[in-house]
Amino acid sequence: MSKNVFSQLKQSPVRREGLAEKVLHRILDLIRSGNLKPGDKLPSERNLMEIFDVSRPPIREALSALNILGVVETRHGGGAIITDLDAEKLLGPLDFFLSISNQNIEGTFDCRRLIESEAAAKAAMSQDVEARNELMIHANAQRKLKDAVAFRIADKEFHERISLLSKNEMLSRLSDGLYNLGLDIRRMATENPATVKRSVREHIAIAEAIRAGNPDQARDEMTKHLDSIERSTLEIISKQAEIA
Repeated sequence: MSKNVFSQLKQSPVRREGLAEKVLHRILDLIRSGNLKPGDKLPSERNLMEIFDVSRPPIREALSALNILGVVETRHGGGAIITDLDAEKLLGPLDFFLSISNQNIEGTFDCRRLIESEAAAKAAMSQDVEARNELMIHANAQRKLKDAVAFRIADKEFHERISLLSKNEMLSRLSDGLYNLGLDIRRMATENPATVKRSVREHIAIAEAIRAGNPDQARDEMTKHLDSIERSTLEIISKQAEIA
């Protein structure tokens, strides 16, 4: 199938500027349009050179980028194959980008509210009653935590449980990536016992809404929680600025 698809491209070779990027986009367009499907084998490098009317280096750069993105899988002696295009592979690079991004705090929490609040709502609609009850037990257990490190571990676990309960892998991956942003600053915030106690209360409120199967309340409680985290994060940043 892929051979016929690519033969049509000989009529429109890519322009000389940004060759690797243009080859990359042309192949991605074929995948988006459905002309290339999971399992299809790409033509050989030599054939791709003829199809796109470019030299070997741009072809190799484009294939390397597609491999990093999780779109193709290079097999020894077997060429490049379109992957199954599952969310875990495709969102892996985005997850990494989010973990190292220098997004501003406001933008970060805007994204977290959009993603994590919806994940909480979907978690409340989950048919996995046992997992919803376990989330409640996990939240209540946080009352007994005695130090900041233990809370941070429990906090990560709490948010991951909600992501998994949402049963939406894309939401889950995005939630995990966004959670990691500003983590160093939030570590400092959790050294304040009052901040930890407030977060535990908010976790319990979220868990109660999810256990009750109330998506609207779960969404609202998660939004309130993220608003609270944003405020404590900004307070730390403000104090650091004063010291500097």
